[in-house]
Amino acid sequence: MALTIDTRTYNFDVQLTTDSCRYTGPDHTSSFIDTVILGRTSAKPTSDYAGKNRGRAKLTRTMVDSNGDNVGEAIFETNCSVPVGSVQADVDAFIVDGADMVSTSLFTNVVNNHDINQ
Repeated sequence: MALTIDTRTYNFDVQLTTDSCRYTGPDHTSSFIDTVILGRTSAKPTSDYAGKNRGRAKLTRTMVDSNGDNVGEAIFETNCSVPVGSVQADVDAFIVDGADMVSTSLFTNVVNNHDINQ
């Protein structure tokens, strides 16, 4: 199954562990990283709490300077923990809110300018 992020398609590459897999993007080569890693962690229930299921996604891409020279990898990582037994509609709304949160100009300003006092 392919994963589409904006207009970029990432194709399944390899199962890294039983709980994580890697997808490679259109720009991925031996010298340019363009990957998404998806992972999961099952709930760890206790005698009085059902625990939380966790999901994570990590986008890694090689960045270049204005001359086209490699300057390193950029990493965008997100984690989501949801209590077992949550209403599915609430979980879906929470995921949408999280996606909206990181697409705001405030978050972009934090990444670009390291400014948290806006």
